[in-house]
Order: sequence, then structure tokens, then C-alpha cells
Amino acid sequence: MSDDDPIPLGEPQRFLFVGGPGRSGTTLMGRTLGMHSQVSYLEETFLLFRYRQVRDVTHHLYRDAWPDVRAGKEALLRPGQVRRQKGAERVTRGDVNRSTDRMSRFWLQVMVERLGIPPDEVILDKSPRDVAHYSWGVSNLPRSRYLVMVRDPRAVIASRLEQEQRRKDTGYVPGARPSADDLDRAAYWAKQWVDYLAIAEAAQRHNAERVLFVQYRDMLLEPARVAEAAQAFVYLDPEPEVTSYLETGGYRDGLLTDQLDSWKDRLHNEVIAAVVETVGARIEPFESG
Repeated sequence: MSDDDPIPLGEPQRFLFVGGPGRSGTTLMGRTLGMHSQVSYLEETFLLFRYRQVRDVTHHLYRDAWPDVRAGKEALLRPGQVRRQKGAERVTRGDVNRSTDRMSRFWLQVMVERLGIPPDEVILDKSPRDVAHYSWGVSNLPRSRYLVMVRDPRAVIASRLEQEQRRKDTGYVPGARPSADDLDRAAYWAKQWVDYLAIAEAAQRHNAERVLFVQYRDMLLEPARVAEAAQAFVYLDPEPEVTSYLETGGYRDGLLTDQLDSWKDRLHNEVIAAVVETVGARIEPFESG
């Protein structure tokens, strides 16, 4: 069974990761696809990042904690048979890679089983910051796909600043940069916006079939088309509940498309200039609207 076979998925299960710079519509997209009857929706579990951690730690153990067989020491971990003939004093690189792959996949399988996700469902994890690991995921997690939300960075910064202000008003201390002023925050988040999209684009260059970019503006202005394309991306038959959720905004009273460019009235000129300076030429596709 190839990586692009339609469902039923078989083993290992297919994963869809929805990410992108924060405040780019990842939650709306994740919950929209979560309406599909063949999707199990996870919200900000950082599953891809945790899987990468497990693989890295496992690889370190197999590579560095394996004793020297020639010295007569017992193996701390025994991922496979090690022949004790002359020249087999160390586990080979192939053994390490196969053992790392097997054990980390086992961890992932256990996690899925504990979540009670049926074997024929797409596992969708919406964790915006996991986009930082998409290039790694394309290379190391078979049968996985990656949907990246893209929004005008000026609108992203306006939304993030307002989110932080709401958190401050309720007594929550924001975790990103609580002591920085608006200009510093804007530059920091704009740089993160650039870095995240660069990583996602590198993943797409590595495997174009497994990475899909979705514009936030298109999601609001053409919800039916975007909903259909997103379902087709993971070989899901289109369901009306998915399109309906996106058209109405689901948990809100509709999508307020007139707010698409409201950042112009919500950001100071100095903040806008800081974002444009940090983003550079990447701002050009958003200038035409």
C-alpha cells in the first residue's frame, strides 16, 4: 500500500497536521475538517513535536548507549540480533535506524490506541507551532500530510496584540514576550512568520504532494472551494457538514469577511512599518489583497 492510497488507511494510520503562524486560521480549519465523519480531531497536542522527541531520544539510546560487544558487555538495549563474530563489535548504522524507527512507531501506535481512535480514521492534529517540524515530518513520518494556513502578517500581528491585551485584562501573563513593547513583539512575531513559512515551503519542495498551503482570505471568501480542496487533500469524500461549518464559522455567528483588512485601523503605523521591514519582499503577495 503506497503513501497516497485512499482510505481505508491501514497501518500506520494517516496523519494530517494543520499549522502555521499563530492567528492564521488554524483553529477554524482544524475544527472544520474535524466535522468530517472519518476524522478524529486533536487540538494542540503537539503530536508531531512529541513524536520527534521520542525518535531523537530513542536514536540516541541505540547509537550512544549500546555497549561495546567486543568488550563482553551486555547490551543495554537489544533492538535486533547482533552477531558476535569478529568485526561486529558495534551495532551498524542500519540497525540503529531500523530500531529507532520501530520503537518510535510503537510509541505512536500506543498513543493512538490510548486515544481510542479507530484504525480507519484520519488523525488530525491542529498545533500551529508544529509547523516548525514539517520538513522533518515529511521525511520521517510516512502517510502524513501537512496543511499550512497563511494570513497577511499585518493581520496576524494585529490579532496577536489584541489577544495578548485580552489576556492581560484577565490577569493572564502571556508566555511569548511579556516585557516587550508592541514594536518588539511585532518584529519578533513577524520573524517567526517568515521562519515558519520558510520551513513549510522547504517541506513542500521535498514532497509537494504532502504539503498544502491555504490562504486565510480564500477560506473566508471561498469557503466551499477551500473545504472541498482540504477534504480531497487527504482523500476524504466531501461531506456537507464540513462546508457548512466553514461557511458559518461554526462556533461563531458567521465569518466576518469585512474584517479581513481591519488591521489597517487597528495597528499603529510604526508597527505596520516594523512588520513590513521584517517580512521584506514576502509582503508583496498581500499588497494586492
